[in-house]
Amino acid sequence: MVCVVGWAVSCKNNNSSNALEFYYYPAKNVYYNPKNDRYYYSLNGGKSWDSVLNKSNDEPAILGERVLVTGNDYRIYKHNQEHRAAYSGVVFDFKSTAAATAVTSVAERKIERKPVVKKEPPKKEKKGIGKFFSKLFGKKKD
Repeated sequence: MVCVVGWAVSCKNNNSSNALEFYYYPAKNVYYNPKNDRYYYSLNGGKSWDSVLNKSNDEPAILGERVLVTGNDYRIYKHNQEHRAAYSGVVFDFKSTAAATAVTSVAERKIERKPVVKKEPPKKEKKGIGKFFSKLFGKKKD
């Protein structure tokens, strides 16, 4: 009986040591994996996720406060709904908002064209030997 209890405790300890740690930024609904220096984000309200490598190793201040979350899967964003509920996370849906804005703005938009004025490039005044040869062999003034 003691062996079974000891085995159960050791299995439980192994599972907790296998837990992966991520930082969750609820204000922007972004995850950060410190093991591989990747940020995970969604632009369409959590329907799909993408990642970007953190090349600078600096923590961006624009993401706001961070919370440590753990999971057993590298796809921590699969639990995004739970994390948003627990930490008051904000969902961003840039794709559908941008598409709706683009459709309405194109219909109402009038483009005012300004007349194109061609400017001649300013003549560079020659210096040194170039100026000398220009005076020597250039056009003669009447």
